[in-house]
Amino acid sequence: MTSFLGNENVQKALRLVDRRLRAEEASDLEKLLCTDFGRRVYCRLVFEMGNIESLSMNFDIKDGMCAALHMSHHEGMRMMARIMYQEAQQVCPELWQRAMAERLAKAASDAIHREQVITKSVKEAEDND
Repeated sequence: MTSFLGNENVQKALRLVDRRLRAEEASDLEKLLCTDFGRRVYCRLVFEMGNIESLSMNFDIKDGMCAALHMSHHEGMRMMARIMYQEAQQVCPELWQRAMAERLAKAASDAIHREQVITKSVKEAEDND
């Protein structure tokens, strides 16, 4: 008896299932990135929760074992974020570029808003003196 690994018909069926699953995952990602909410959540997962732009090493941790565990934990999070980043770039690059542009615009808007709040607080403090 031949195992399923040697059976060409089984292999074709498995490849077909694999292609169907990848197409379904790509469709799901595209549906997610088509919405403002989905783009914000996906970017938050990749950049903020996934720490894709940060270092894995924390130089404040002096204990070797704790530092190694901390670094491994953060490196695992960064690896998942990198996979999500690359998948979005490959599956729907135009939506991913839109998500990145929206993220940068929001960061700029938030920075302006923070500066306005600080300026207003300083001015109020000077007026009260």
